[in-house]
Amino acid sequence: MRKDESAELMIYCPTCGNSVNEYNWTLAQAARYSDDYNQTPTFISILLKIANDPNYNYENERFMCPRCNERIKLKLIPVPPLEELLEYVEKVGEEYVNAKF
Repeated sequence: MRKDESAELMIYCPTCGNSVNEYNWTLAQAARYSDDYNQTPTFISILLKIANDPNYNYENERFMCPRCNERIKLKLIPVPPLEELLEYVEKVGEEYVNAKF
């Protein structure tokens, strides 16, 4: 589904101190919370919303770290600069960004 399977966007987890690829964050969240009726968005799509929409309310949202398996409040996860996000989107493609898992 991703145009460039080797594309990486490392996201820091403030709980365990590891930086983990965005794709792994997406898969961890989907493995835990997706089922036949509910699907989770990609982590990059959420990061783009945070970066582009100052009114986006993510105060209580959480995402699962694939390393420590803790649900981390999004407000605690450092969002990479918009330029990095857009470079990653260019590599993985819009189809992946808008996918649900």
